[in-house]
Amino acid sequence: MKLFMHRLITTFLAALVLLFSSGAMAQQAATAEQLANALGLPQILAAAKQRNADNAREQLNVAFSQLAKNGMPEEVVNEMRERAQPMLARIIRSWDEAEAARIYASEIAAALSPEELQEALDYYSTDEGKNTYDAIASGQSKMSSYINAQVAQSMKAEFGSLMAQMKEITREYHEKHKKQ
Repeated sequence: MKLFMHRLITTFLAALVLLFSSGAMAQQAATAEQLANALGLPQILAAAKQRNADNAREQLNVAFSQLAKNGMPEEVVNEMRERAQPMLARIIRSWDEAEAARIYASEIAAALSPEELQEALDYYSTDEGKNTYDAIASGQSKMSSYINAQVAQSMKAEFGSLMAQMKEITREYHEKHKKQ
């Protein structure tokens, strides 16, 4: 009977520890989600989704422009553009804002103690914290815009060069196989 009571008490205590730790973890996750919201994560993700969509459209437009520039008939380019729309829609839907937000909040909760998490939430909920974060976010946004613009410009130039090379390879291939 004594062994049974010991096991019962041990099991009860283990259940209590699990209950309180899961409650603490849930609280920490909720605080992390509040912090993510205070930092404007929903707006950041919506803007990222829009930028990704715009970049994907621009990439396709560059490709289609180069095809037209290299002699592809307009009606063929238009057909290709039309057929690319479902692919474009899948690319745009390739990541989920809610899942990205969950990952972000989960990482914050894992990296900070409950006290640090609460301190961060308290700070970023103040005007000073919001201004600090807005300044950091603005700098990151401008830096990202610069990088994206440079990459887009480079891709446009490089894609034109690649298309010219592909056209030359295709011409050489057809010439070689005409003779055979």
